[in-house]
Amino acid sequence: MNQVPPQKEPSQKRRRTYTAAAWTSIAVSAALTLALIDWTNTGRPRPLWALLLPALSGILGWIAGLLANKPLLSFLAAAFGLLAIPAAIFSVTLHQGP
Repeated sequence: MNQVPPQKEPSQKRRRTYTAAAWTSIAVSAALTLALIDWTNTGRPRPLWALLLPALSGILGWIAGLLANKPLLSFLAAAFGLLAIPAAIFSVTLHQGP
């Protein structure tokens, strides 16, 4: 007989760690997005790879949320990370004009 061993649930401490990582990824995405805004109006462009950092943080938060078994938190972290740059572009355009 081939019995499949039961899968182990992640420990409570590990789940809390993953949950904290998912919430932290949201804050990191916000900080990285705010760091990309040209606050001094120098006109100096940011490196292209810097535009990917908030999305990467959101994807890492998505993975952490899934590992914590919190699908809503994982969706929130991924959506925030992926939509932070477009939201910043939209709000800066509304504030300063096209």
